[in-house]
Amino acid sequence: MHSIGKFATSLVTREKIPYMQDDIVKYIMGDEEDKKGLYIPTGTFITAYAREKTIRTSQAIKDYSIKTYGEDKYCYSDTDSIHTTLPIEDLLKFCEIDDVKLGFWKIESKFRKAKFIRQKCYLEDIYDEKEKDYKVKITCAGMPESCYQYVTWDTFKTGFSCKGKLTYKTVKGGVKLVETEFTIKDDMIKKNIEKF
Repeated sequence: MHSIGKFATSLVTREKIPYMQDDIVKYIMGDEEDKKGLYIPTGTFITAYAREKTIRTSQAIKDYSIKTYGEDKYCYSDTDSIHTTLPIEDLLKFCEIDDVKLGFWKIESKFRKAKFIRQKCYLEDIYDEKEKDYKVKITCAGMPESCYQYVTWDTFKTGFSCKGKLTYKTVKGGVKLVETEFTIKDDMIKKNIEKF
């Protein structure tokens, strides 16, 4: 069985070829080569269908909550998820929910408080079924767990910066890990607005 990503992989590949310069390993890109792929339209269709379903469901939740409750209870969508404060009884009007059925939605968590900054960058105070209590869940692309200790509800915003992120630096004899800062940048938001 193949994952969806395998269907949509590029049919062109390039190798990184290592070489030594001043006792430092460096790389150059090799020539492009064709590789055997699966069936790209499969990956394209599944991705487009999932995106269309997510967008239409998100919009329906937004419209329904404004009409029914006088407020927008839609919060955020990702490639395969919707975050909303709409009660489960209302959600069932828009979403087929089941943990294992193909094409159905799964309830992964319930939050009572959340803060959404941009794509894949948010905090949620979610209910932990095992501990029977709420705890903060950090979702932030590129942020390592070593930075989580610096995150608070007040500091988690565009421009937030902290130490604790490790990156590699090429040195004589190989590479070494050096500490650097992690920052939530607003570049992504600006780029998306410009593209839109």
